Amino acid sequence: MAANTNLSILQSRMDASLDPLLDFRWVCTKLPLGHDVTYVEEVDLPFPELSPKEGLFGAGTYTYYPAFEDMSAFDITFYEDSKLNTSKWLSEWTGKIRRRSDGAYFLPDNYKFDITVDLLDTTGAVVGTAVLKGVWPTSRGNWALTYSGGDRLKVQQNFSCDDMEFDIK
Repeated sequence: MAANTNLSILQSRMDASLDPLLDFRWVCTKLPLGHDVTYVEEVDLPFPELSPKEGLFGAGTYTYYPAFEDMSAFDITFYEDSKLNTSKWLSEWTGKIRRRSDGAYFLPDNYKFDITVDLLDTTGAVVGTAVLKGVWPTSRGNWALTYSGGDRLKVQQNFSCDDMEFDIK
C-alpha cells in the first residue's frame, strides 16, 4: 500500500505544529553539587529496558514474558575550562562515593543524585523532561594529549542510573 501524501495530510501536520524534534534542542536544567549546567555539551539519554525471560515451551511453541526492567549506564560530555572546574566537580562527587585514604564506601544517599534534561521544540518550549534518578559517576574517558593537536579538552563521563522519569508535556 502506497503512503498517502496528499496535500490535506501535509496541511494537517503543519496546522498541528508537528515539526520534528531536533537533537540539538535541549537543555540540562539540574546537576548535583552546584556544577554549572551550561558545561553539559552532550547527553546520551538512556531509557528503561524490559528483559525477556527464557521462553516457556508449550503446545509446540515458545511463549515469552518480561523479566526485569533495567537501566543502562549513560554518558555526558562536559566542557572543561582552564581552571579544571569540571574535573574538580567530578573529583568532589567521586569523593562522596569512596574515601581514597582507606577505601571505605559511603551510603548511596551520600552520592546518588538526580540530573534533569528538558527537550525543546522548535520554538524553545519544553515538550518533555527527563529526570535521571539515582545517578553517580562510574568511569571517565581518557584525554589524548598531543603536541600536534589543536582541539580543546572535553570530559567524557559515564554514569550509573537507577531510573528515568520521562514526563511528556
